Amino acid sequence: MLGNLAAEWKRFRGQWLNYETAADLADATTRKRAAVFLACVGTEAYEPYQTMQFESDEASKEIDNIIHAFERHCVGGDEREVRAV
Repeated sequence: MLGNLAAEWKRFRGQWLNYETAADLADATTRKRAAVFLACVGTEAYEPYQTMQFESDEASKEIDNIIHAFERHCVGGDEREVRAV
């Protein structure tokens, strides 16, 4: 199952990068990009997001932090850590 999750994340991540470009989101605020990302991930992926822990409530609304948290959830960790509140 982890292999499938990692492959699905890789596919979605590539699609997200294309969507960001097509929708001119690259220059949008990090909060707007995060909101659009979370609207695009779908219900199955949004549920784990609701349980992910970030350094702060504000950090949970920043696109880079969200993508990193999904990366850790779907593929595994790295040296950067998402810290509990």
